[in-house]
Amino acid sequence: MVHQTDPLGFLRAHLVAGIDVKADSSAFRTYFENIMPEHDRERVLISDIKKLTKWFGFLHERNLLTEEENADNADNVDSTEA
Repeated sequence: MVHQTDPLGFLRAHLVAGIDVKADSSAFRTYFENIMPEHDRERVLISDIKKLTKWFGFLHERNLLTEEENADNADNVDSTEA
């Protein structure tokens, strides 16, 4: 499985364009495979993918995902691991 060092940045880069919420299930699966090619197809349901894209869009539209928060979280993780 691919582990991202900056999952928020990774999601931001790939989900900003989004997908039409009325797209069919195969379109959602293909879209998510382009973002996370090594995901477990049996455990990640289409409904999960729809929720992820919907929530990310919701947060992104309201500017609730900022670089400053991401940098602060990275600093906190580094300081607790030391």
